Amino acid sequence: MNCRNRKEGNAYLVNEFNQAKHNFVLQAVKNTSGFAQPYTYHIGLSMVAGTWIWDQPVTWSQPALQKWTNWGSGYPIASSSMSAVQNVQSGYQTYWQNTGLYTGGSKYVCETYTCDTDKYCVGASD
Repeated sequence: MNCRNRKEGNAYLVNEFNQAKHNFVLQAVKNTSGFAQPYTYHIGLSMVAGTWIWDQPVTWSQPALQKWTNWGSGYPIASSSMSAVQNVQSGYQTYWQNTGLYTGGSKYVCETYTCDTDKYCVGASD
């Protein structure tokens, strides 16, 4: 997944800390021509050392999974080889399922933090 190579290294795989963020990301995917139904795309949740954590910029701490989750029935599957998470559409529902990190291709969604006086972005051109 190639988020870190975008926006001067300020991009990372999207987080879905709550239902509102999940809905926002899903709507953005629906409105993007590169995605088609059924929607399947990686998000920034992954298993690291036995804990589900969210991807963040390199200098930020990686927060653990919050109380809100969107796992599909039967997920997550307990397997060290299934450490990545993607949203999967089934009918009108979308849910998380864990999958192998390097098994096959899938679309993904990146986000970037805002550059300001607290998070100055060196070399940011826009």
